[in-house]
Amino acid sequence: MSSRSVIGRTIHSGLWPTLLQADSVQSFGVDLRVLFFSWLTTIGLCLVALASAVTPLGLEDKIIVSGNQVVRFVYVKDNSSFGLGTPTRPSLGISRLCGQIQLLNCPGQGPIDAVGVNSQIPDNITAMFIDATKDSTLSSIFDIQYRQYRTAIDKRIDSGNPHLQGSFRSLDSLILDNQIEVVEGLVVDTVNGGIGYRNHTAPTGLKEGATWREDLLWVEPVTECVDTNLTLHFSLKNLSYPQLALTSVYLRDDGGFANLAATAPHSGNWINTDGVPDLKARAHLAAWLSNYATTTILNITSSSKTGAIFNSTVGQRHDIPGNGYGIKVNGIKLTTVDGGYLNGTTNGPALLDFIPIHTACSGYDINDINDGTLVGVSCGYIYGTPYRSDGSSSFLFEPQTDWQQSMYVCASAVRASIKTVTFSLNGTAAASNLSISSVVDRVPTSNADTPIWALELAPQRKIADVAPLWGLISNHFAHTPGFRIRRAAFFFLPPSSQYKGLSTIMSAIDGLAATRVFQQALRSAYREVAGATAPALGIASYGGDDKYAVLSKWQTLSTTPASAGRIVNLIAVDLLASATVGTKSLLSSSSNPFCNRVLHLVRRASSPPDNTIIGRDCAPAVSLYRRHITYRKALYAFPAIALLALWAAVVGLALCFGCLTHRATPRVLRRLLNQTAVGRVAITLLRPDLCDVDATTRVWVERVGKVRLNFGRWDAKDLIEEEIEMAVQRGGDTVTRNNRRRELGIRIIEERAKSR
Repeated sequence: MSSRSVIGRTIHSGLWPTLLQADSVQSFGVDLRVLFFSWLTTIGLCLVALASAVTPLGLEDKIIVSGNQVVRFVYVKDNSSFGLGTPTRPSLGISRLCGQIQLLNCPGQGPIDAVGVNSQIPDNITAMFIDATKDSTLSSIFDIQYRQYRTAIDKRIDSGNPHLQGSFRSLDSLILDNQIEVVEGLVVDTVNGGIGYRNHTAPTGLKEGATWREDLLWVEPVTECVDTNLTLHFSLKNLSYPQLALTSVYLRDDGGFANLAATAPHSGNWINTDGVPDLKARAHLAAWLSNYATTTILNITSSSKTGAIFNSTVGQRHDIPGNGYGIKVNGIKLTTVDGGYLNGTTNGPALLDFIPIHTACSGYDINDINDGTLVGVSCGYIYGTPYRSDGSSSFLFEPQTDWQQSMYVCASAVRASIKTVTFSLNGTAAASNLSISSVVDRVPTSNADTPIWALELAPQRKIADVAPLWGLISNHFAHTPGFRIRRAAFFFLPPSSQYKGLSTIMSAIDGLAATRVFQQALRSAYREVAGATAPALGIASYGGDDKYAVLSKWQTLSTTPASAGRIVNLIAVDLLASATVGTKSLLSSSSNPFCNRVLHLVRRASSPPDNTIIGRDCAPAVSLYRRHITYRKALYAFPAIALLALWAAVVGLALCFGCLTHRATPRVLRRLLNQTAVGRVAITLLRPDLCDVDATTRVWVERVGKVRLNFGRWDAKDLIEEEIEMAVQRGGDTVTRNNRRRELGIRIIEERAKSR
């Protein structure tokens, strides 16, 4: 009978009673209380099934930031073209040279009229610019170096000993990346244009990664553009290559002539506004001068007592000579303010009027004396990407189609500042896992916290002769003679010298990059890089004529003067990424305050104090990443919540009944389970003499656990054998067993007769 009880439990605990509509699932005649708890059980099972499937859907594995921890940093190598194109740093010291026509000693390096030139920078000047950055992640002017270099020998320099000279090679273009990214020695912003200098290191031994912040010296071009309100128009005659033939070339007056002021815009004090140039005003002046010179060449100017009168109306066409020579059809074009759109050359006598415009825009001439008040400014044209005059967005060059091109005049300068950069490391220490989360301006909390900038003065030298030193200094050197000191959140870089007229990114003459390379990048942006000569000079072409993705980007940015300035900024930054590299890192000795504090504790704890410990094995505290399981939507938790509420209600009700009525005790529940077991019910009804209905489970199993019962018929043989076995166990003899067998046979026959 034990087998029957176990089989009954197994079958009735599954879905078979419900599927087959057995007796145990019928509701007719069932007590309402029993029916209620039966349905409650069914609902609970449904909730269990639903919760087991739905509840896990709300789980989410997230990476969160935990507490700070001091970890070890290691150098991470960039395996991109920038890393491959960066040789190890040279053993020669950084050299500095001055002079335009001939080489001269720079300030502090020897007499100005000496026969030989000394390229070594004095120790007192080096100490001045290093002092402010030695206990920080900020770079000094000497930490910004040429990415590539060569060794030069000149009998006039250092008595003929080798000296360092920068070199330029275009490694790769980041201009389409449109993100803030990490390359060897740099943090490059290709969204707005900017560069932070850092020799990259990352924490090692982390499972998930980490995030931390560093203050970096940040250098960025700043450009303001204005519309000339003149538009170049042309038609495509045919599609013969290598050059598209143009026809019907003219200049349309969109207000550039008709609304031109009779006198030049008042400059005010925009040339020197406490070291902050008004680039918009400079661009306005250059645009006015350019338009005025154009009216003179096109002979549409007449004089009056009140000033010049321009004989033009809005929308009027003015034919220009050269039939479009020099106009770039399939890309943008950047040039100096030279009036080249008039005949495609700057050599014509009529274009001599444009030569002074750059001087007026920049606010200085290279022969001016460097008094420390001037800001290096470059000016030029931006010819936007041509677009169809019929308003079509098509960029297919088809015969007999009309095109037009906007013209802007821009003024650019370079600004240095301190920015707080948030780094993120995803996984192991590798350059590919290092990313930038944010770059924000570091806002000074007080005047004492405001950076101090120093600019070298050369009162007896021309701008063309000296590229002045500049950079951050500490308060200790704030009164050093020979330098102009300014306390401000940012600093606009001064003009730089032009040795023998070489003023672009290709023309490094010494090993000190920061004094010249930034202004050279701006000059190159307005000269070679968007022209046909760029590949021949070893500079990547940024015109867009050989890369449609670049052309599409310029097409978007050149729609308005406000966005056109980003073109200059992005080109200059892309050039600087190939030209320069940062050498300051957390691995540098005494390079970060966190490291110094850790070292101080380590040295003090050692016995005796160990002063030989350096900063190469310590690093700042970082915020570690760790995995965290969260629940993203409460909607998925409703089935589990309902199941929990149901379970709590049932358990609470059971506890109440058990504590208050003593009718829901384990003893009562065990008795109920035994009395409803199919084996005990059958034995109680058929053979009540074998065992008491309230017998314990152990007694019931010993007495009738092996009794066999086949539902639907009586098995006389089995019953007789069972009775005999029990008689033997009670000690009966053979006569007793035989008598018992006869009695059972008679009973079976009688029972079968009744059932018929």
